[in-house]
Amino acid sequence: MDRGQSKRDWGWLPGQMPGVQALISERRQQAGRAHVALCWQRGVVEGRPGWFYAAEGALAVGTPWPAIWEMVTGIGQQGILRGKAMVAMPEPADVAALEASQQEDAGHGR
Repeated sequence: MDRGQSKRDWGWLPGQMPGVQALISERRQQAGRAHVALCWQRGVVEGRPGWFYAAEGALAVGTPWPAIWEMVTGIGQQGILRGKAMVAMPEPADVAALEASQQEDAGHGR
């Protein structure tokens, strides 16, 4: 992970990934700003899988996890995402379980 990433300027994202920006805005309305900010922090800034991954065209931000990676590579091979955007993050109800699972993994040296 880029150590300067937490201070990185993400101002380029809306212009380069307008579809992702629109999907993030929808998620903010549905799940709340705090939830999206937490997912961004964990998946983009901290590089933790399971929290946030977005792709549009040849650009991607966040950290893919196995289920998302399989989906994205399969879709990419079929050309389905061409010109489209996708955003993946956990539902608010799943956050506590994801946090607990990652803390348990960290305790086991994973």
